[in-house]
Amino acid sequence: MLPVYLKEQIRQKYLKFSEANSKASEEKCKKLLEELEENLMTNLKEGKYTKSGGFADYQEEVQMITALYESIPDLGVQVRASNFLSLL
Repeated sequence: MLPVYLKEQIRQKYLKFSEANSKASEEKCKKLLEELEENLMTNLKEGKYTKSGGFADYQEEVQMITALYESIPDLGVQVRASNFLSLL
């Protein structure tokens, strides 16, 4: 059995590592979504989704972004923990 002080040191290092990992994952996810949503945002600014059939085009674009986002490997712990895709 490990001494209590050693267990506490391990726990503290684990928590610090987990927090750093979570932050790195969140930043990676945010950056990726900013890149993926670039075309969507341009179309929104240009009013392309306000015409007839525009909502269907918007939904198709969001589905494409979602599929691309979910297909990227190694996004880390925040890929599902945060509601990044709900922002679209």
